[in-house]
Amino acid sequence: MTENHMSNTNNVLKTAVAMLFAAGLAAGCANKPMEEKPMEEKSSMAAEPGPKESSAAIEAADEAMKIAKPICNLWRDTGKMLDAAKAAFEKGDHAAAVKQANSAKFQADACVKQAEAEKKKF
Repeated sequence: MTENHMSNTNNVLKTAVAMLFAAGLAAGCANKPMEEKPMEEKSSMAAEPGPKESSAAIEAADEAMKIAKPICNLWRDTGKMLDAAKAAFEKGDHAAAVKQANSAKFQADACVKQAEAEKKKF
């Protein structure tokens, strides 16, 4: 056999193995039934957050930003998100306050992780 012919055979085998793997993965995922949550859990998840939850989310985001500031340059919108959360809290829109505060906390935490990853590289 020539080297080119063997290379083509290897490529065909690799493709076949990849296709079988993908088919097996798809079949395995398709057979897994989705778990149903009990009704009481579903109703508690749908409850609107109140002042207690939004205040806690804002405090968590504020704390995450205080931790992140000396470690990394906060991302552009992190502070804006926290300001939006505080404004929504003042207006009584606690769902928006929680959403914005959680986004600000996520960005502050991600900023720290990014700085740590970059520090390991260099």
